[in-house]
Amino acid sequence: MKIKDFPHFYQTGNNDCGHTCVRIIASYYGIKPGEDLKITDDQLSIYEIISLLNSMGVQAKALELKSSRLLQTLNFPYLALMNNKHYVIVYNKTNDYYFISDPKRGNIKVLHHNFEMTLFNNENPVAKIVTLERQAVRNDGANTLKFSSLLLHFFKKIRKKFNRLLVLILVITILQALTPFFFRAIIDLGINKNNLSIVNILVIANFILIIGIGLGNTIKEILSMTISEEFKYNLMQDYLKKTLNSLSILNQLKVGQILKKIKDIETVNNFITNNSVYFITSCLLSFIYLIILLMFDSLIFGVFLTGVIIYIIWQLSFTSYLKLLENDSRFLQIKERNFWSDTINSIYDVKAYNAEHTQISSWESVNKDLHDNVFKDLKVKNIQQFGNHLINGGQRLLILYFCVTKVFNGEMTFGTMISIQFIVGFMSTPINSIIAFTGQYVNFKMLLNYVEADHNLFKQNSLPDALVDVNNIEVIQFYNSSLLYQNTSVPALLDINFKIYKGRKYAFVGKSGSGKSSFLKLILGLYGPSDGRMEVNNISISEIDPASYREHFSVMLQESRLIEGTFIDNITYKAERTDFEFLNEVVKLANLDDILTQYDKGIFSVINNNAQGLSDGQKQRILIARALYRYREFLVLDEPTSSLDPYNKHVIFENIIKKFEGRTMLVATHDMNLIKDFDVIVVLNKGKIVEAGNHENLMKKRGFYSVLYNIQNKSNL
Repeated sequence: MKIKDFPHFYQTGNNDCGHTCVRIIASYYGIKPGEDLKITDDQLSIYEIISLLNSMGVQAKALELKSSRLLQTLNFPYLALMNNKHYVIVYNKTNDYYFISDPKRGNIKVLHHNFEMTLFNNENPVAKIVTLERQAVRNDGANTLKFSSLLLHFFKKIRKKFNRLLVLILVITILQALTPFFFRAIIDLGINKNNLSIVNILVIANFILIIGIGLGNTIKEILSMTISEEFKYNLMQDYLKKTLNSLSILNQLKVGQILKKIKDIETVNNFITNNSVYFITSCLLSFIYLIILLMFDSLIFGVFLTGVIIYIIWQLSFTSYLKLLENDSRFLQIKERNFWSDTINSIYDVKAYNAEHTQISSWESVNKDLHDNVFKDLKVKNIQQFGNHLINGGQRLLILYFCVTKVFNGEMTFGTMISIQFIVGFMSTPINSIIAFTGQYVNFKMLLNYVEADHNLFKQNSLPDALVDVNNIEVIQFYNSSLLYQNTSVPALLDINFKIYKGRKYAFVGKSGSGKSSFLKLILGLYGPSDGRMEVNNISISEIDPASYREHFSVMLQESRLIEGTFIDNITYKAERTDFEFLNEVVKLANLDDILTQYDKGIFSVINNNAQGLSDGQKQRILIARALYRYREFLVLDEPTSSLDPYNKHVIFENIIKKFEGRTMLVATHDMNLIKDFDVIVVLNKGKIVEAGNHENLMKKRGFYSVLYNIQNKSNL
């Protein structure tokens, strides 16, 4: 395999270099990563990486090297931990360079001295290395990432419009190609021969040509915008569907990462639907004008083409370094967005703990890195622009000199010289567009890597095509079911064996962190069991359409939030129509009248995005009303009264029990006095069911439940 062909993927978060290195190694050895490889934004330890690689059939061993001389004994490729925090793969070397696949920066080469200084330093005198070996024959073709695979389906939808756009571009280009001939004719046939009538005809014809080109460009822009928006809509809709269907992945991402991923998709869309159009237009114009230039004068053509080649080489010589700066900028922007998101979400804690200075210092640190990156980019681009100016200026002076010389010698007409100057001046725009496109293409491939990584990750979590609809739920069964969240080593639920029957009231109690909320999310199908089975009416949950299944549930979780909209919008949440009679009943059940009377427009009043002016207890009552309004066969409530005062807690919970009489209730709570009369009380501890039964039987057992109950009631005295 050639050095440049070594596989590479870019990391999608700030800390997932370990996961990405495992993907690169798997691709190098022609292995399809298993489900154990779930890209997250949490750093892996060396031993976690070794465990993942070993599970794929790659023999991985950890080494600690105390001298750079020992690097000479290692076989390629091997994994190295740089600065004790960033994983890279070293896959080759020459007398001067190490060749590295860096998840953050791409496939790069690093001087021996610089690499060894980063690997061995005063803070980290011991180099941490993971050697790799695979007995099976490696498949060189397995590492190629097909960039078009993600986009081809969407492009087919706009293919007809895109073809029409190409025809329009061709027509406009041919019309623009006529302009130099008009200039030459006006001067040589009109001015030089004192023939005003020809000048008038040519000027009128040129004016008509200008109108035609202008109209063509207007239609082109409208058609191009239509294509871009349609393509973007398909991309964004697909991404939204996949993220909403992948709760476990979505929970790992911070707001800054999600916003950056959306921007990446927009950039990919812009490249395909806009930049590619400009590129095609520029290529056509350049090709036609080069032919015209050759027709006018071969020497001028040679000078111009030489200048263009030098200009392109000069521009492309900066591409690799600018790509590295762009990639660094990407991660710094994610870091900045995450900072602002965390600051806004924790503003009360920042104020309460007088942490303003610390927060400002954190921002200054992030901003300094961004500032340094911007000025590095500016410095490189200034050098690039200065070289561009010299090359273009020298080229134009030479062409002007040769043109003037030929005019004096009678080898060229004055009209031809003017037309050549027009072409030379005009060609700078399409040539710059072509060169810019090459840089944009490098960035496009990098961004598409990120989008492709998300696509593959979501694909692993996608649902089968044929799923069973659930018309009625009689029983939900768990057989040795466990739930392990990603990035955790301790299961939230372990070996759950339990059955939930329709029409009964179930309570889930236990200490904080015992697994109550996780059990409710497992019941709702928001997460599937990591081990064991979950069945609904004796059908595996994996074979059931989740939307059809969750249609049977009214839900209030601890993560439930109010939206920006009226009280009606928040209570009827996404309902197709509003039943005002039932809405008024729900308002009374949730005891919301005293809240609504505080607003001039009552239930039609708007709750802003942060629900300012509402206490936590008032917010909770609105969320309870939302669950009640949905009114399904199963009611799931997770800590529904945690923020309520004793009066509202008693009144509202009694209303709920009466309203849902004969229906199934699943309630997780710390207040055991509320659920004493439930049919089944499930007691959880450290993710396991330790007891289950009604209140009376559990108290007689004098087990864990009775201890919790007695402690709570003693504290209430």
